[in-house]
Amino acid sequence: MGVRSALATVRFLASAVVAEAREERISLVAAGLAYYLLLFFVPLGLLVLIALETTGNLSAAAHWLDALSETTIRVGPLHRITGGEDARLRAAVIAVVLVLWSGGRAFSSMNTVFTDVSGVSADDGLFAELVEVVVVLVTTAGTFCLYAALIAVFARSATDAVWYVGVPLALFVGFFSVFLPVYYVFPPTNVDVVDALPGALLAAVVWTVSGLGFRLYAEASESIDLYGVVGVALLLMTWFYVGGLALLAGAVLNGVLEREFA
Repeated sequence: MGVRSALATVRFLASAVVAEAREERISLVAAGLAYYLLLFFVPLGLLVLIALETTGNLSAAAHWLDALSETTIRVGPLHRITGGEDARLRAAVIAVVLVLWSGGRAFSSMNTVFTDVSGVSADDGLFAELVEVVVVLVTTAGTFCLYAALIAVFARSATDAVWYVGVPLALFVGFFSVFLPVYYVFPPTNVDVVDALPGALLAAVVWTVSGLGFRLYAEASESIDLYGVVGVALLLMTWFYVGGLALLAGAVLNGVLEREFA
C-alpha cells in the first residue's frame, strides 16, 4: 500500500507539474531565455578575452587551456578577435551593453515565471530586485571559479576512473550551488531552503546530464567542424534551451509542491 501510495503521489505530482508548465507556456519562455543566455555568455567571453589580452595573459591562458583540454588552441585568431587598443575599447563597450541588456532580460523572464507560478503579485522595490541580481551573479561567479579550479585539479592529477566520476559530480555540485540561491531568492513569497531544494536538484541534474551529453555530441559529431562557429552557436543555443526549460520546470515544481503539499 505504501508503494502504491507513493507511485500515485508521483503520478499526481508529475501531471500537476506538466499541466502547470503548459498553462505558463514555459517552453516559449525557455526559448527566449536561451536567446538571452547566448547573448549574455558570448559577449561575456569576449570581455574575458579582452581582459586577458589587455593584461598580457592571453597566451598563458591559451597554454593552460591546451593542457586542460588536451587540444591545441591557436593564439593568433584570439589576438585578431581582440584587435588593437581602440578596437578592444569599442568591443568592450558593446559587450558590456549586451551583457547588461541580455542579463536583465533573462532575469525578467525568470522572475515573471516565478511570480506567475506562486500566484502572488510581486511588489518588490528596486533595492530588492538589485539584491536578487547581486546574489545570483556573485554566487554564479564564485561557483564557476571554484568549478574551474576543481576541473584543473582533476585534469592534472586524476586517473580515468576518478575523472569520469569526479567531473559529473563536480558539475552537479557546481550547478546545484548556483541554482539553489536562485530558487531561494526569486519567489515573491518567503521560502525556506528546504522549499528551494526540489527545483534546484531538478535543474542541476538536467544541466549536468545535458552538458555532458552535448559535450559527447560535440566530440563525436562532424557538424561542429563543418559549420564552425555557427555549429557551436546552435549547440549552445540548444543546451541553453534545455537548461532554461529545466530552470523554469524547477520553479513550477516548487510552486506545485508548495500549493499541494504545504
